[in-house]
Amino acid sequence: MKRSMVFLFVLLSLCNSAIGKGVGVISGMVKNKGTGELIRSATIRIKGTKWGSQSDVKGKFIIKGIPSD
Repeated sequence: MKRSMVFLFVLLSLCNSAIGKGVGVISGMVKNKGTGELIRSATIRIKGTKWGSQSDVKGKFIIKGIPSD
């Protein structure tokens, strides 16, 4: 698995806002664009913020507690 390959095939569930709390969740899977192979230990970051996560051994990630502002 080459980490230098483009692996921006990320399925996201964007901003499932919690009623009254103003927070959201982003979750998805990271896959190699060319082969479809799941990528573990990939770093996922929301550009311009402190929010981020790392994919697990199955390529899945979740970022919780994202403010809606």
